[in-house]
Amino acid sequence: MTHSGVKDHECEECGKKFNTKTALTTHICTHSSVRNHECQECGKKFTTKGNLNAHILFHSGVKNYECEECGKKYTTKSNLKTHTLIHSGVKNYECEECGKKFKTKAELNFHTRRHSQVRNHECQKCRKKFKTKAELTRHTLTHSSVKNHECQECGKKIKTKAGLNRHILRHSIIKNCECEECGKKFKTKAELTKHTFRHSAVKNFECEECGKKFKTKDELTKHTLGHSHVKNHECKECGKKYRTKYHLTRHILTHSGVKNEECQECGKKFTTKNGLLHHTLLHSGVKNYECDECGRKFACKANLNSHTVTHSDVKNYECDECGKKFKTKNGVKLHILRHISVKNYECEECGKKFHTVSELIRHTLIHSGVRNHECKECGRKFTLKSNLNRHTLIHSGVKNHECQECGKKFKTKGDLTLHTLRHSGVRNHECEECGKRFPTSKALNSHTFRHSDLRKFKCDVCGKCFKTKGDIASHMKIHF
Repeated sequence: MTHSGVKDHECEECGKKFNTKTALTTHICTHSSVRNHECQECGKKFTTKGNLNAHILFHSGVKNYECEECGKKYTTKSNLKTHTLIHSGVKNYECEECGKKFKTKAELNFHTRRHSQVRNHECQKCRKKFKTKAELTRHTLTHSSVKNHECQECGKKIKTKAGLNRHILRHSIIKNCECEECGKKFKTKAELTKHTFRHSAVKNFECEECGKKFKTKDELTKHTLGHSHVKNHECKECGKKYRTKYHLTRHILTHSGVKNEECQECGKKFTTKNGLLHHTLLHSGVKNYECDECGRKFACKANLNSHTVTHSDVKNYECDECGKKFKTKNGVKLHILRHISVKNYECEECGKKFHTVSELIRHTLIHSGVRNHECKECGRKFTLKSNLNRHTLIHSGVKNHECQECGKKFKTKGDLTLHTLRHSGVRNHECEECGKRFPTSKALNSHTFRHSDLRKFKCDVCGKCFKTKGDIASHMKIHF
């Protein structure tokens, strides 16, 4: 009967058919929760003696069944038979729900569970539920600190063998999985599958907190962490905490000082591949992310998100030193440096020191003499775009920044801040030549020219030279 192909013995529980009554009887046991056959090695129990015998072979380590195609070995003939289907390319098992095809019935059965919303397998540790027992088994390993699978390449230890296999691919430069849409290649089929979602406009994963939708479950999971204020992953080096292990791992690299990711365009190095990818976008000139508020475009979404905060009046980041509030986390970080007297970034041209590398870069533009930012109103040129933006306010005539002390109005917040120092009476900037004190560094710099013989401000009418801008402005009045 086994060779006839006729299956007359049907299971009343699930409708599955078998060639022999013995095969049916063995199958019926799988519907029962009774597991009388226990493994003496690990204590695992099985419904049938056949399943127990097959399991015992895994403890022996003996693999007598070898694949003629690739040489991979297996403990049982059935496992080898299932494996050989991979080489055939034939997919005879089709999902009735979505039409996707599979090489084995086991793969199809596993896939069909994804269409079901039933999750009967619950983790006793965290109460999270899963559709299959295999998913639950894999999940329980996340609660364990045991990592028995070691990478021979780098020594890293992994909790599961599947995780180790995925990790090993990272050491390989071979990328055999190619996207049919854009031609990009990936090391694993899982990475390719995740990537293909980016070509689709469908977003089936919705956040229950804010309603935002995502293309992949992974993107949704990362997003939901943003709604949580719990940060369980702490850096042992500095004590900083993160919501995810991924962000902690990326942060730890900043302490190492190692920068292995180099930009092929300019040679700049980065600690992470992600940092390099963001940087390379700047060289491309492509800016696909546009601000809905002002129309300004950015190379990456992260920069757009940081920018949109500037349109809001909300300031959630407060300086612990002086209480001043900022719109962005980066803003308060840069501000805190001003409370520190240490200036590690020195200009090679003039020796002036700065708190941050960005301040130094902006300063070096002054020495270059290059002024690419031109005012459309008067034609005046500037080295920095920020200086041009401040300058354009002069032509507007609008003065929205009012002094609470005397009511005087100013065009920029910077001008107002400088003005308020005059009311405070505080003069922290002292002239080394004569000891005179000033409320701002700008006022001190203007004053120091008095001690110099340098007269760089020349009158276009009579040719007379002056030490300061203020002096020439006063002089010009006699010509008009």
